Amino acid sequence: MNALNRSTCRRLQQLKQIPSVWEGDRRRLITQADSGDWMEMDSEIPPEGDCILWVDGTQGMVRAMDIVTLQTGPEAVVRTLLKAMEQPHNPGVPARPKKIVVRDRELQFFLRGVLQDLDITLEYVPELPLIDEIFRGLQDAIGNRPPNLPPQFAESLIEKAYEIWQDAPWQVFADHEIIAIELNQWDVATLYASVMGMLGMEFGVLFYRSIDSLKQFRQRAISQESLEQMQEAFLGQDCLFITFESNADEESSDRPVSLKLPPSTEDVEPVFGNLHPLEGLRSFLYDDEAASMLVSLEALHRFLRQHRQKLQNDPFPAVNSRYRIPLPGVEGQEASQLSVKVSTLPDLAAELLAMEGADEEASSFVPSVRNDLVPENSFLSLGMVPWDVLEMVRLGAEYYQPQSVTQAGDGLP
Repeated sequence: MNALNRSTCRRLQQLKQIPSVWEGDRRRLITQADSGDWMEMDSEIPPEGDCILWVDGTQGMVRAMDIVTLQTGPEAVVRTLLKAMEQPHNPGVPARPKKIVVRDRELQFFLRGVLQDLDITLEYVPELPLIDEIFRGLQDAIGNRPPNLPPQFAESLIEKAYEIWQDAPWQVFADHEIIAIELNQWDVATLYASVMGMLGMEFGVLFYRSIDSLKQFRQRAISQESLEQMQEAFLGQDCLFITFESNADEESSDRPVSLKLPPSTEDVEPVFGNLHPLEGLRSFLYDDEAASMLVSLEALHRFLRQHRQKLQNDPFPAVNSRYRIPLPGVEGQEASQLSVKVSTLPDLAAELLAMEGADEEASSFVPSVRNDLVPENSFLSLGMVPWDVLEMVRLGAEYYQPQSVTQAGDGLP
């Protein structure tokens, strides 16, 4: 059985012991299969896991809580307990309880061996009313989370998403070649579509609510260098989005990033969401957002079907068309048709491309010779490769070498 280090025991014994009874438990959190973002975005914990909770039953406050995978052992309960003692949630102060109660016999025996030197009474009780109430609140919060897509739009959106995947707009548009989709509905005048995927790394479409938001993000993304600044720029976008996640990505996540062919339709899953500077990332859509997305995807699909050859042959020409798109009823409204205008924006594309070009020029002014790469007072040695050694190396190479080297001097520097 694992035991605390002596130094850890001494440290915990120095904490003030308070006459409180703490409740501790580990329980399964049953969440929706698609509720992957109820925690932090960068969390690797799966939607279904165990929640470890330590509460002060005397003061009625949570001292520590952790989410762990189902496979995690009982040691995690002890780790959370140590947090509750030494680093409790506000407004708690570091302290050691006089008594701990649990409702699990196995956990009781495990904790008894770990805590035997800390002068803490450990008892079994059949019920933990305070923890029961907290867990009911957690489950209610998770259960009340809206579905990823409104039920009346879900099937149509998924179907339309796979149509866009088959259209492969990233084979036609670069990410700076923007398509305007005029809706004039649901408090949205125009959405500006930016297609991702020409580099073969990530596939999807971003529908910006304004040109200013689009320009601002691209400018910030170009100028920022650190990961934190890039994340801030990402969360500052104002757009709806659809991305296509591949099931094969998990298998190849440890491989270096490289250009690759898009996965097959069977291997991709569309993901919808919303980004807003004040709201952050949200991986589900409300009714009006889903309706806007559905119409925009259908408009983009028709636009590609009608003008694909012209768009592929010419360098992003000025093209526009208008379509009447049927729309399911929203909030009790009857089904109707919406007139939508779709047009390319060559001038904006040139402006966005110029932003990237200016940044590349600014970063290209690097001295030909760097004199700051070698520490001061270092021993420097410049040598050469004799011509006969170079010839031997060239003979052993297994690839075509079209360039000949003029032999001058004693060797190749």
